[in-house]
Amino acid sequence: MKQVVFYIILSISFLYSCSKENRTANKLEGDWDLSSFKITSAEGWTVFPSFEGELNFKEPKYNEYQFRLLFWENTDTLSFQRKGIYELTNKGENLTCYNATGDSIISTYRILTLTSTDLQLEELLSNGFVRLFQFRKRI
Repeated sequence: MKQVVFYIILSISFLYSCSKENRTANKLEGDWDLSSFKITSAEGWTVFPSFEGELNFKEPKYNEYQFRLLFWENTDTLSFQRKGIYELTNKGENLTCYNATGDSIISTYRILTLTSTDLQLEELLSNGFVRLFQFRKRI
């Protein structure tokens, strides 16, 4: 009897954890405008560069994204446009963005906040810098 109860609880918890990623994917769907952006160094100093950006997630069944970012600070300008497929892991807490064919990781983000109107992503760069993106859902 104990084994039956154990397997029932295990099955329910497995279904619940899978559905968390589905719920996260459903909340991500749509167009997001970048509303705040900052970069923090490994030493702790923070920069708030000027920026423009947007992020789009297609229906969860396609797992496609498109991210456009332009930011400048003093004389440095960085512009990129990323497009591909994404995957949610760790019960919907991590977002991994791949290229269009899905065979190369472009970036990995930690989802700090996700509501129907707000999305906050944290990206840890290999040089120890951290980028923090705050998005607002376009209505």
